[in-house]
Amino acid sequence: MAAQTRPSRHSRLGLASHITKVNLLGGALHATASVCFLVLLNSLQPTLISQLATDCNGQGPSGPANGSGLCIELSLKGGKEARAAFGRLNSTLLLLDEGISIFLVLIWGSLAEVIGIRWVASAGYVLIAVGLSLFALAQNAWQDLLVARLVFALGASAVTSMLSGLLASYSATRADDPAPAPSRLTPPSEETPLLNRSQTISTSQPSGAGKLASCAGVLTGVGALIAVFGLDRLPPLIERWLDQHEVHGRKKGNHGVSLDANLHKGLQYTFALCAALAVLVAIILVSTLPTYDLKAESSELLVGREEPIYAEMEADVTPSAAAEAAFQPEGSSHSRWRRSLRGAPAAATSSVLSNERQARRLRLQARLARRGVFKRTLVKLCKGLLQGIFDAARSRTLVGAYIGGAMARATTIGTTAFLPLLVAHFFYTSGICTDIPDPTLPTCEIKRKCRQAFRWTSIISGVAQLSALLLSPFIGVIADAFSPEATMGAAATCGLMGYLLFAYGLPGGIDGDPRSTTAIVAAALIGICQIGTIICSLALLAKARRLKGFAAGSLAGAYSFFGGIGIVAVSSVGALLFDLYVPSPFIMMAALAAGTAVAAIFISILPPV
Repeated sequence: MAAQTRPSRHSRLGLASHITKVNLLGGALHATASVCFLVLLNSLQPTLISQLATDCNGQGPSGPANGSGLCIELSLKGGKEARAAFGRLNSTLLLLDEGISIFLVLIWGSLAEVIGIRWVASAGYVLIAVGLSLFALAQNAWQDLLVARLVFALGASAVTSMLSGLLASYSATRADDPAPAPSRLTPPSEETPLLNRSQTISTSQPSGAGKLASCAGVLTGVGALIAVFGLDRLPPLIERWLDQHEVHGRKKGNHGVSLDANLHKGLQYTFALCAALAVLVAIILVSTLPTYDLKAESSELLVGREEPIYAEMEADVTPSAAAEAAFQPEGSSHSRWRRSLRGAPAAATSSVLSNERQARRLRLQARLARRGVFKRTLVKLCKGLLQGIFDAARSRTLVGAYIGGAMARATTIGTTAFLPLLVAHFFYTSGICTDIPDPTLPTCEIKRKCRQAFRWTSIISGVAQLSALLLSPFIGVIADAFSPEATMGAAATCGLMGYLLFAYGLPGGIDGDPRSTTAIVAAALIGICQIGTIICSLALLAKARRLKGFAAGSLAGAYSFFGGIGIVAVSSVGALLFDLYVPSPFIMMAALAAGTAVAAIFISILPPV
């Protein structure tokens, strides 16, 4: 009996054979930092808007704004319109971010097929650093923040799309399958069974895609925790330090509202520090991510590069080409031809020395061929923008990955937007917090006007996020033990039950009490749905790439594209439905979860295509 070998790290995690420990560290840093900067900006942006928004007389926290800022009434009386304007501006910036990211991810994914994932990811962090620097330098609440958010969106779209692309490129392909060892099979007889236990024919496949995706899920959760409990607390800490040293002090607006300049400085220093961290991450990723990138894998995209062109020319070598190659100086662009023709007969070489016109024609053909390489690469780069979407027609597994990615991103809206909206609506309609003028206020305003509503919003959202973080390793193991499709169907079913509980299961009916145990259980189920669809969709992405050999960059762009559509569609439609019928956003999310579960089960039953 052959000795059983212990599975290597690559086989346990389903890694490709060329991935090293340094590459794993770079991927871990990328997974952590990509979410960290996104969570940080989304949490600090409303506070920065309130600091930069000018009053109707043009006075802002740092003095006159020259009328270029957003005119917002800051007085305590009539402040409902002012707070609504805060919310509208914040929502507008977020919507612009998502809207432009939907199309940018396709461009970044196609570009990754040419220059590689590590360069796109590093460029993304540099753009994030530029965007955060613009946030630190912003002087008004509209023009400056709009430009800063758009620049940040350029980098964030590159970073998020390359996260899924990196997971796909790290996963083992069929080329990494171990070659089956020659087996010594004995013919079956009446005494020996047809299939002996010791004569197992190995058809093993890399089965660690779920574990690898779950590791990425844990790291993204760690990045969010670093942002919330670390970087997000820097502005008040800096503010207290400045207050103790009386560096800037406090100023008064025209309506007697205290405008804290130190808090504004704290925000500026925090954004500047995070910009420096983003640059540091970019430098580290250049050194740690795989250097091979995707050039060797995307042969279909880069057909017609230098080698095929020269090979085609060498097949039609003329006597004049022989002379040209023989007398080219060392180091010229035709040295490859000269080396290949050194063995040509001397008579053939000397007989064509006078044919200079043919030699010039050959050099012209070489120049035109090099230009053709650029043109063909550009054309195929444009075609690669939609290649990941078209590839879905060839693989049901890839369709499941895109559906799961859209559901995962839509679920983030459910936990970050719809749950706080439901809690604020309860405290608004029940009369517990009479200071809430409108349940659609931003979370930072709810925190200021009703601490109890903010506390329960944090509890319910925290339960969803905590359950997702704690269960992510187990979901990856389950996905590898059974299948990503079946696991995603089970996770979507949990989301279906959670959303229905929020819609109809809370005590009190439509305006139910979110402080109940039912709400806690429903939030945990939604957290399971969120992390389950994220991990399983990424595992399906890696599985589709392994089975069909799809390019990782194009898949990453298309995956992020459908995720962005899920966010924009759910956030836009859900906000409109909430005004008509309070539970309607949760009914919509329940319908999406049911559709995801049915699609996942359908894909798991049918044979892979």
